[in-house]
Amino acid sequence: MKNLFNKYYYPAMVINKMDTNITIKIAATDLNADVQDSLNEATAEISERMERIQEEFSLTNPTSMINNYRHGENYDLVNSPDFQSIYSKAIFIQSVTKDAYSAFGEKEYNPSDIIVSWAMEDTFNKYLRPLLVNKNIVGISMNAGSDIKFATDPDSEFQWGVQIKGFEDASESVEYNVENLSIATISGEPDLTNYEYDQNTTLEQVTVLDLDAAFAHVWATVGMSLGFEEFLAVIVENKLSGAMIDKDHGLISFNDGVTSLVKQAS
Repeated sequence: MKNLFNKYYYPAMVINKMDTNITIKIAATDLNADVQDSLNEATAEISERMERIQEEFSLTNPTSMINNYRHGENYDLVNSPDFQSIYSKAIFIQSVTKDAYSAFGEKEYNPSDIIVSWAMEDTFNKYLRPLLVNKNIVGISMNAGSDIKFATDPDSEFQWGVQIKGFEDASESVEYNVENLSIATISGEPDLTNYEYDQNTTLEQVTVLDLDAAFAHVWATVGMSLGFEEFLAVIVENKLSGAMIDKDHGLISFNDGVTSLVKQAS
């Protein structure tokens, strides 16, 4: 049973990288100098790494790896582990989503929609996860826009509490207690450049939970792009977990492919 009476401290740092504000937060049982130093050092490393990723994968940088590849140069595809990782992930996600997402949808390679979430996974695992060896640090998190990634010390009783509020109506909200998970929420009018989409969709917001930040982001965007009925089928087929808000049906939660609509019907 989880102990709900432990006192935790939540020091955080905010950096602006990859055209978004990124919040790096830890949960600690003691706010001492060692804890703060660990957060500061990890934040500096994350900032430097993300700046390099942005430069190497920006479409606005004429000499970026993506633009070099678009111009027929395959050097990075063969020699850059980062390029190979993003390229293979884009292909894998396209396969899993059955082309609902495609980095090749506009004839030219464009993985822009997964770059930030890929960078989150990369820097989170390299620079934040090692902080959990500190006996006073029981949780780590990174928030980039509407994408959030969490982890906790497996020997602790700590859980992250998360509330996702409705884009149009804040009273339509869901709450989660998580330990090791990624959560992505897409609402409003997202950029659907890499997605098939239904212009008449009634969905207002989609939240998806996944172990991987890029998959959580893509599945949530797929939901917004496909619309209510098609996404219901995707939820069942792929056993997705999360919640969505639809103009006609309101707030609907789903867990491992089973929606609250099914539970109500039974």
